[in-house]
Amino acid sequence: DVVVTGNLDAMFEYGDPDDVILTRNPNTPFERLGQTSLYRFPIGKLAPLREEFLADPQGTAEKYVFEQRFVTRRTPGGVKFWPKGWVATFKWHCIRQFPINFFAPPKLPKDAKVVIFPGGLNPIDAIEGRWNSRSTHMAPMEHVKAGLRGERDGSMLRHLRHFLWPTKWVEENWRKDP
Repeated sequence: DVVVTGNLDAMFEYGDPDDVILTRNPNTPFERLGQTSLYRFPIGKLAPLREEFLADPQGTAEKYVFEQRFVTRRTPGGVKFWPKGWVATFKWHCIRQFPINFFAPPKLPKDAKVVIFPGGLNPIDAIEGRWNSRSTHMAPMEHVKAGLRGERDGSMLRHLRHFLWPTKWVEENWRKDP
């Protein structure tokens, strides 16, 4: 669920070698929360988290709910975040707002070195112009008509926001095989 879109050298030079560096999670703007689709850490630094989790897996899962909350809050010495713009979240930073999404494909932010795809919308979905693997790409008016017929997940506004054009730059940057 990661597409490399730029040179990564700066990501290995940024911060102190002992830092744990995460992407800031845009879903929770009022919580200092990292996103664990892409993070850097020195070998062994997160071993205490493994031990803590193994001591009480169910309790840890119930307390933190998401692994990124556990990693963000329990990392020894705390976490830092990549500079703004280096890591883009496809749903938040690339898909254009409704109604512009009906007229223009998702954009690649100019400073993005990596684009991440947390959740159900994956690179192959972006390439094909669909919201997830359960949907198909439709022409804009067909998408609207499907929503009016009730063929949608949620409200009509949500349905309209979930239209996207096939995204050529994802196809050009994504590699299925290493």
